[in-house]
Amino acid sequence: MPLGYLLFGLLYDVVPAEYIVGVSSLCLIALTSYLMRPSILKEAHPELQKNLSNQPEPL
Repeated sequence: MPLGYLLFGLLYDVVPAEYIVGVSSLCLIALTSYLMRPSILKEAHPELQKNLSNQPEPL
């Protein structure tokens, strides 16, 4: 956290705040999307795969 305070404090002095918040938001969305891949979710929660296999196929 102290490194984040330092980095964002310096960035707010150099770059307008709208750009910093926008880029930070896009990075957070991209990272979340990347980490929500099905392979990662199956590895983190193997019980979900069991529940999904017990459900009937949709028509």
